[in-house]
Amino acid sequence: MKFITQRHIYLLITLIAGIQILRAQDSIIEQDTVIVSASKFTFSDQLFYLYAHSDNSARNAFLDNSPGIGLNNRIILSGSLEGNSNGIANKFVLNFLFKGNFDNNQKDKIFKQIKDQNGYEDNVKAGVYYKHYFPKKDISIIAGVHFRTMRTAFIKKQMYEAVFYGNARFEDQKIDLGRLSFQNMLYNQFSIGFQKNFRSEKGVFSFGAIASFLHGLNHQGLYVQDGSYLYTAPDGEYIDFVHDMRFDQSRFGNKREREKVDVGMSADINFKYTRSNKWSISLTLEDFGVINWRKEPKNFYGKDSVRFNGVYFEDITNIATGSIDLNGITDSLLPARHDDKYQTFLPFTASLVFSKPLLRNKLVLNAGIQYKPLYKYYAYGFIKANYFIKPSLPVSLSVGYGGYTKFNLGFEVAKHWRHFDVAIGTNNIIGTVAPLNYTGLSAYFKAGFSF
Repeated sequence: MKFITQRHIYLLITLIAGIQILRAQDSIIEQDTVIVSASKFTFSDQLFYLYAHSDNSARNAFLDNSPGIGLNNRIILSGSLEGNSNGIANKFVLNFLFKGNFDNNQKDKIFKQIKDQNGYEDNVKAGVYYKHYFPKKDISIIAGVHFRTMRTAFIKKQMYEAVFYGNARFEDQKIDLGRLSFQNMLYNQFSIGFQKNFRSEKGVFSFGAIASFLHGLNHQGLYVQDGSYLYTAPDGEYIDFVHDMRFDQSRFGNKREREKVDVGMSADINFKYTRSNKWSISLTLEDFGVINWRKEPKNFYGKDSVRFNGVYFEDITNIATGSIDLNGITDSLLPARHDDKYQTFLPFTASLVFSKPLLRNKLVLNAGIQYKPLYKYYAYGFIKANYFIKPSLPVSLSVGYGGYTKFNLGFEVAKHWRHFDVAIGTNNIIGTVAPLNYTGLSAYFKAGFSF
């Protein structure tokens, strides 16, 4: 959150003030025409709308509704961390991101766990939403400010082995570099949108849309095409590096530079239908957008075949004295440098969720499927059971399969009061309890205030 300045918070407050002015102009309707009248309202109905959500509920503003009669304003503070892989342990990711050390035991343990082909993705979202409901028009206005990170990667076991154990064990063999990829993005997100209800005797259809301005902060992206490889000749006589690759980078500078460039747009869309409080189905598309990186970008790209014959040292102390041009050696292996502006597309998330209340609304079942356009990423399906110990105290257990991690077991607990509610949970209990040894990690928190 350190990249969200006081000016950004002031912008959100201004939006809230503007909505309050519109609210004052919206005439007050009779009590018996409110969404759920006071005479018919039950706490279970209220919690059905509040908690009948998918696993990524802490990130989805459409599936969080105001929980009380006449409480048309709602502020939602939320944070979520989701990461998963089929073979890359969290310990490897944390050491890589924070420049930690790998001892031999750690390298060996990771090597035993890693698969022949390994996908990885994580995302962080932290910030605040404000929602105001206009009863007369049956529409909600949404505004928000969030800090975001997204990372994706795909590596093969041979690549890990060569980096951490050297290429000597691949003598007279090719190391396949095809499909190697890595992308890291940090940005601020400023959002405004709406959610409109259309009511009939049989149920309620809702449509929502959010448009976001994206302020890019940092990006690195590496993409290697199929057919790229590294070959080590017998006795290490030479190395052949055949590549078709691209590396892009754009990093933020001082405050003034950050405010001028590296911008983008994204959209979230939601369709939801609720059949007389008997069942509900929701379709959501999140983070469909692009960021343009324009401030001092750096690129290395090209298709080439390079043979490296090594370096002859007459005196090994030349390395220590710096007389050997190591940068020149590196430059001879890598593609040429460019300074081209470029853009990146966000890995969007599409989800379909069906919700059904049972046991006189003491139990709400959610069943859904989630998809992301990532290489070797499987569609993620899940079932989530929300049981209300008390009308104001639901606990949830979820089981999911897919993505990169495949099997996931999640847990959530929430507490609700008239004006305040809080929920905390995880979609991956194993990764949360033993984050250094498992290949997935999940945690989310949400606090709402209604008035």
